[in-house]
Amino acid sequence: MQLEYRLVYHCAFEGMIKIMFWKHKLGILRQRVNNFLPLNFLIVNRIQRVTRRLKIRRKIICGYAVILSIPVVGTTAGILIAEYYQQQARELEEDALEEIHLITRLQAALLQTRTHKQQLIFVLDKPKQLQQERSDLLKYAVELERVWFEFKSTEGNTKNSEIEELPGEAERIKHILEHHEGSIKAYLGEATEITKQIEPFSWKPEKVEAVHKLLVNCNTGSLPLQINHLIDDLSGVTHWAYIEYELAEQHHRTAQVLRVEIIAGSIALSVGLATLLAIYTSRAITQPIQAVTTIAQQVTQDANFHRQVPVTTEDEIGVLTISLNTLMQRVAQYTQQLELARQTLEQRVFERTQELEQKNQQLLQTHAEL
Repeated sequence: MQLEYRLVYHCAFEGMIKIMFWKHKLGILRQRVNNFLPLNFLIVNRIQRVTRRLKIRRKIICGYAVILSIPVVGTTAGILIAEYYQQQARELEEDALEEIHLITRLQAALLQTRTHKQQLIFVLDKPKQLQQERSDLLKYAVELERVWFEFKSTEGNTKNSEIEELPGEAERIKHILEHHEGSIKAYLGEATEITKQIEPFSWKPEKVEAVHKLLVNCNTGSLPLQINHLIDDLSGVTHWAYIEYELAEQHHRTAQVLRVEIIAGSIALSVGLATLLAIYTSRAITQPIQAVTTIAQQVTQDANFHRQVPVTTEDEIGVLTISLNTLMQRVAQYTQQLELARQTLEQRVFERTQELEQKNQQLLQTHAEL
């Protein structure tokens, strides 16, 4: 039942962590989008002003440069961002592994000390094995004291840690330190007393009964139950550390997915921009040419040289448009001058004709009088 409770709690906690993580990311994304929108129009207008002045060759070069730079920047950004999250995951893993290693050493020292203390009662009549068990008990008691001091001084490797611990983990460790330090001291005191009673230089067969009674009291009192509770509490802390390690593994996987998504997104973005750039370049080249062609056809049809092609760029097509407009202006001026000359000539011909007709009538009248 306790295992099932831990599994259910672990799944619920992991789901809560995921929901909080994605809510935080969504809030940051919304804030960045809201901050970026006012600048979007300024950037677009600035780009349009700059591209109007570029030559066609430079437009094409800049377009290819942008297309090629986006995958490079995207790949670099993907690697750097993934490396950042992976570094955090590695630190979380190292913290979890250090906690697991420390608690495992403490549990092992407790179990070894208890095991060798219990084994003594079976070898009291075997001096050689008795001294071997005494040596092992002394060794693991020293190890237990040293590991417990490390556990207490570092608060289970959570004190002054830069890694944020899981909720409840630090509280459980403080509970262990507050409620089991006396048990550890008493347990180590028992081990010290037992090793003194069976020292090789002072050991006598007559002491077997007294040592046997001491061992029975040590193994049947309330202290072994307290040590069992301590081992269970340490197992609970180990469970938290394993959850922390699993979260670190999840961060590793998230970083890998994020790297692939950023790189794939940059490639897709470069493809999309390449398509848009091709459309933009073709329109930037063909639309002014189409406008020039349309005006030229209209001028050819109606001979209206006062028409002007709108100048939308400052590149070669813009220069061509300006030249065509200048040419049409000059043709319009020449046409106007020719029209004025024609009208002047017609007026002179008309006046000359009128003058000749008057002279002809005068001649006819003079002839009639004669």
